[in-house]
Amino acid sequence: MPQYAVLAKYSSAALGAIREAGYTSRVEQMKALCESVGGQLINVGFCGSGIWDFVGFVDVPSDGVFTALSLAGSTGAFERVEYHELRSAEQMDALRTLPTSWQAPGS
Repeated sequence: MPQYAVLAKYSSAALGAIREAGYTSRVEQMKALCESVGGQLINVGFCGSGIWDFVGFVDVPSDGVFTALSLAGSTGAFERVEYHELRSAEQMDALRTLPTSWQAPGS
């Protein structure tokens, strides 16, 4: 299953609501959302300050399912979000050996 790292910054309104309701309520919501599409919330950590408010790691059945999850999360609760597909060292080694015809400009 594809794995993703999700970094997100909440809007000030959303962050205020989370502080009132408690952070565990968001973890429960994230877990339920992932499980509803056959995925899994691997871990989520909240940041006390900085660029991001949380970093989460999810397993999903496919890239398309992850896109559906990201659309479901597009509610205006986030100022910004970054997604990164994660690969194991073995997967990267396999990809590293694929032949390509790329040439740098001017070479």
